Amino acid sequence: MIRLIILFFGLLPTAMAQAQENRLDEYLNALQTKESETSKETINRVSFSLPNEYTLYTYNRLAGEYFDTDVPGIRGYKANIVCTAKDGGQNLIPDTFLVVMYYDHVKSLWRVFDFRTAADPCYEASVNQDDVNNDKFYTDKEFVYRNLGYWQMMCGRIVLAEKAYRLASTEATARGTKDFVERHMEIINSVR
Repeated sequence: MIRLIILFFGLLPTAMAQAQENRLDEYLNALQTKESETSKETINRVSFSLPNEYTLYTYNRLAGEYFDTDVPGIRGYKANIVCTAKDGGQNLIPDTFLVVMYYDHVKSLWRVFDFRTAADPCYEASVNQDDVNNDKFYTDKEFVYRNLGYWQMMCGRIVLAEKAYRLASTEATARGTKDFVERHMEIINSVR
């Protein structure tokens, strides 16, 4: 019995890693034919469906890694993808892209949070946080807070992302504009 328990817990991380890898491959393959109905369904199922302007032509996945978040027990996954993609303007972009994934506890599967040209998300989050701390708002506050929340999520700062999204929502409401962070809050709730 003890051997079975050890075997189960020994294989569990491998099985979870394989499930996450499978979801990532499904997503990347769907981005190659994203205009087809099947690909659209796949993208909606294995991603949190934030807008993505890229269509992939070729890709090679480099080593990915799990990362800790600021929520105990919640981990993310990030990988760099070397690919050739076509952007919304139909320009071919040979570049390295970054994909960040979280486990969706509501749907019980790994899902892509975002796929974008490579950047250092924690650096971007720090720069945005410094701007907010120094009261440097380059546009309306709700947009700055939403952008800060996005970068916080990209580097695993879920608690801080939620705080930034709540500030964005408060600012949007105060200005009488539509609360545009509702989807982001749904994502956070799914990840927790």
